[in-house]
Amino acid sequence: MFFIIGNCGQIPPPFFSNENSAAESARIPRRFGGAHFMPIHRAMELVLITTGILLLCLGLYVLRNQANKLRRETPPSSAAEEQPRTRKPAAVPVKAVKPPRCPVCSSILNHGERVKSAAISSANGEKLLHISGCPHCLYGEEKRTCPVCFTEITRDEILTAKMTIKDGKNNVKIFGCSHCGGKAASWM
Repeated sequence: MFFIIGNCGQIPPPFFSNENSAAESARIPRRFGGAHFMPIHRAMELVLITTGILLLCLGLYVLRNQANKLRRETPPSSAAEEQPRTRKPAAVPVKAVKPPRCPVCSSILNHGERVKSAAISSANGEKLLHISGCPHCLYGEEKRTCPVCFTEITRDEILTAKMTIKDGKNNVKIFGCSHCGGKAASWM
């Protein structure tokens, strides 16, 4: 800084000056560029400026760390902030739950309504089901159709199906009505 202030009244020479004195040219060997080197006072100014910038950055870094340390040590100001901060768990996508439907009439079952069926157990853990229908198609005016052959069935006809338990859930595979192959369940 002293060099910058000391030269205020003079016009400073350019950084890479070719107008060095013969004495300066003699001091700098030609293999290093000779008179093309930066004058010593300019190099000192650059060193001082760079040192000042580095010290300023270091000071800001220390102040920032001290402020963060104080912020962590100070007690919360309100009762709402007294609880420890925890990360919220990531939002888990929720699968859309399909409403249960009757396999005979395809109507949506309300809460508490069930499909009437009879289960016959077998030796291998699977069950043979005789599905009659839901309250909408057994006692109402809903059209009853077989989901396999799409023929209309009467109220006294049943669907034949196989039920297995997989991962704690009941899986039902419908074979059909008496018209299309409900007899295909002769595997039992």
